[in-house]
Amino acid sequence: WAATARPSQGGGSRRPRRPAEVVIFGGATYEGGFNDVLSFDVRAEQWTRHNSVGASSSPRHLHGACRVENNMFIFGGSSEIGLLNDLWQFTLDTARGRK
Repeated sequence: WAATARPSQGGGSRRPRRPAEVVIFGGATYEGGFNDVLSFDVRAEQWTRHNSVGASSSPRHLHGACRVENNMFIFGGSSEIGLLNDLWQFTLDTARGRK
């Protein structure tokens, strides 16, 4: 890192809002993969497990994921059967997943 000049006092710039909730999906150990959806409430410092209702993504790791409003989208990754090329949507308030 190198020192930079202080930003000007102009307007129009944006900074990410510190999220009140961080959501994670999947992961793996040497024993196998996970398809858990967990959220961490930053203010309360508390974890919540979101048990999926209905369809659920297969366990995976090294996938892409992003959150858009109340939805988490999970793409691809790797599993015990090999590389994956699918897209899943998980709606957080209803705990419903769909391909």
